[in-house]
Amino acid sequence: MTDSANFQNSTWWNPDPISGIGGWGDPNNDYQITTGAFVNFTVSYPSPHRLRRQYTPTVGDGRPLAPLFSPESQREMVNSYVGNFIGFQTRFEASSHGAVHRIVGGYVNLLTAL
Repeated sequence: MTDSANFQNSTWWNPDPISGIGGWGDPNNDYQITTGAFVNFTVSYPSPHRLRRQYTPTVGDGRPLAPLFSPESQREMVNSYVGNFIGFQTRFEASSHGAVHRIVGGYVNLLTAL
């Protein structure tokens, strides 16, 4: 992912209400998003509220997560598992895919461990 060097400020988080997915959530309002096309999307469980997104760039011990989905790490991962999809899938889920979930937080933070 080319935005790994500056994931927090990537154009991916475009605040445009028509085409953007919105920025990071408001820490003063339970990290609910306040911009983008999903700003009024509500979730009913456990009680009605807007989508949440909380930027968390490191794991508990301070290790940064973005290097796990850098272009270099993706190339290395793909080249390490040629002909071994199960090995690739296992590593992908535990590294790059999980890292993005962890950084974004909110509803996509389903990762239990890295």
